[in-house]
Amino acid sequence: MTPFDVSSGSGPARLVAVIACPSPKCSSPNVADLPHYWQSLPSESPLKAKYAPPARPKVSYWAAVGASVAGVLVITGGGVLLGLLLFVGRRRLGRGRVQGSAVAQAQRAAWESSHVCLACTGTF
Repeated sequence: MTPFDVSSGSGPARLVAVIACPSPKCSSPNVADLPHYWQSLPSESPLKAKYAPPARPKVSYWAAVGASVAGVLVITGGGVLLGLLLFVGRRRLGRGRVQGSAVAQAQRAAWESSHVCLACTGTF
């Protein structure tokens, strides 16, 4: 089997890529996009949980905002060193949230571009 098949139709011939399972035991061309396949599964299917997308993170910046407000209030109240520590600490809280969100977005993008072999049920 070639990696490309010629599509049939009334127009000019064009090449269409055929995706095959990369498993040496399988090599089946019966492959589907993972997100599309997951959406087509019935809700009671055990495969629905197996192929589920990664969870979206619950990003909340309220801790960073609260540390900023507390820092400003402490600075204006006379505790400059403690206020600066709180104000700078909020940056660390925000950075951790953003990095966690970026990792989750990368996992989600990888899931959205994945495929599932319908013969051996492997994902790639």
